[in-house]
Amino acid sequence: MSDKPMLASTVDRLMRGDSRGLDVNSTPLQRSGQDEILRRYTLAGGDRDVRMFLSQADLEYLLEIAKRSQTRRVCLPSAGVELTVMRSHGGHQYEVLKLVSRDPVPERAPAGFAMPTVMRSEWEMKKRKG
Repeated sequence: MSDKPMLASTVDRLMRGDSRGLDVNSTPLQRSGQDEILRRYTLAGGDRDVRMFLSQADLEYLLEIAKRSQTRRVCLPSAGVELTVMRSHGGHQYEVLKLVSRDPVPERAPAGFAMPTVMRSEWEMKKRKG
């Protein structure tokens, strides 16, 4: 594991008002025709051993809901992240993130909404940036 503190300890510090370990972008890139982004917070990721597992059944379920939306996206109402700190039999500590929410629903498009002709995933866009 890297010398960076675990996400759980970062969350504990955030609860006490210490924002180290939280990346805050106050001037994010704006996309025309979309709601204004005021700030973007990034917690975890990078070279920390933080994992998220998504089952095929969950992905297929979310995909079916997204297909019913004009935007081709799914909305997770009351969304949150559950963080669990784990220790392997060998003593390695790692963290597992789990998305939590009420029942997913198709995203509702605003009036006059038009889909872009090419849609890319967040991961695909990061890969292209290098």
